[in-house]
Amino acid sequence: MNVNFSELTRDPGDEHVVALAVIGCADYLFTHDRGYLAVALAAHNITLTTPDDYLTTLLEDDAPTIAAILRRQADAWGGGRPLTEPLEVLERAGARGFARSAAELLSTY
Repeated sequence: MNVNFSELTRDPGDEHVVALAVIGCADYLFTHDRGYLAVALAAHNITLTTPDDYLTTLLEDDAPTIAAILRRQADAWGGGRPLTEPLEVLERAGARGFARSAAELLSTY
């Protein structure tokens, strides 16, 4: 494999990340960093996305499964927590859209 990793990111400090993604045959690169080059990564079949966008898409595609996973996570977390707590953590971690959409969805289940 002969890849010029510098063509996949604007930041030379991130070349190791794109190298791992390409060599590891990653499907996705999850990041908030705008230095990665989506079109160049797509040529290697790698989709550049944010965690929030990815999780929101999963929620839209299969809401019942994601709702069940979130409930199981809340139940297993620290001996059982209200479902709002893992959603608050996700929101603070930058998945605001997902956390808000999930909260709305879970209020209907």
